[in-house]
Amino acid sequence: MISGEIDAIPFLVTVPIPWGTRAIFRATPGPLTVFPSHRRKARTVVEALLKSWGRPVEGSLTIQSALPIGKGMASSSADMVASLRAVAAFYHRRLEPPDIAQLCCAIEPTDGIMFHGVVAFDPRRGRLLERLGPYPRITIIGALGWGRINTEDHHLRRDGYSTHHEGRLREALSLARVGLAKRHVEIVGQAGRLSAEIEWERNGDPSIKALLEISEKESAGVIIAHSGTVRGLLVPASTPRASCRRLEHRLSSLRVGPVFRIPVIAPRVDSLSGDGGWIQGEYGFPGG
Repeated sequence: MISGEIDAIPFLVTVPIPWGTRAIFRATPGPLTVFPSHRRKARTVVEALLKSWGRPVEGSLTIQSALPIGKGMASSSADMVASLRAVAAFYHRRLEPPDIAQLCCAIEPTDGIMFHGVVAFDPRRGRLLERLGPYPRITIIGALGWGRINTEDHHLRRDGYSTHHEGRLREALSLARVGLAKRHVEIVGQAGRLSAEIEWERNGDPSIKALLEISEKESAGVIIAHSGTVRGLLVPASTPRASCRRLEHRLSSLRVGPVFRIPVIAPRVDSLSGDGGWIQGEYGFPGG
């Protein structure tokens, strides 16, 4: 919902959605195999975990994900977190969220989805900064955007934040705290809009500007992927279907990719028969 940097500390605020990633691990003889084979970050983080435990780097890892890659919806973070939990479940060992965060951040800047609930998280150092939430009942009406963005490249190229923008980010965080504490959709949406305005001022992305204009006309909140292509509007879950369809049509008219509608939900992490892990994805933050 919010992403930026204050006092040289990068941060993001997580937003849980129902799309996610499932990983299943089994310690079979032979070299470690990963399916699909292009999930290289999941392979790397599992190799690091097995080596740290003194285990042979072997077995099979299968990943199933509903998260689109390179859109800023934490697909890589979800792959890594689910894979680590799957390995831990297979060996009947417990991995604490801070340990998972450090393993993931050694691979690339990551998302805070290893922590339960809504959090402010440092994606580079893997530190939990603040616990927030829960969200009120919100629906996201979004568009996936075109192309893909590499999270690591984005963080390497990102310029620092001016004193002015840092002040506005503090304001956005304050709005988020109030909105979440009061479970007030409009205040939460204002926090997301302010963060999006800062991003537009920094990079001039016309899709953000168009989204902000729709938000103002429709009195909707805003959410964007700061290291991805996805853009969205935040509305109360009670919004009539006809109104949601109108917003979907307006987003579609921007021609910024396939349009979707999903709820913001409570995060969940489960074990699957002792050999798998499931982690729900996050909307609008590093991970693609």
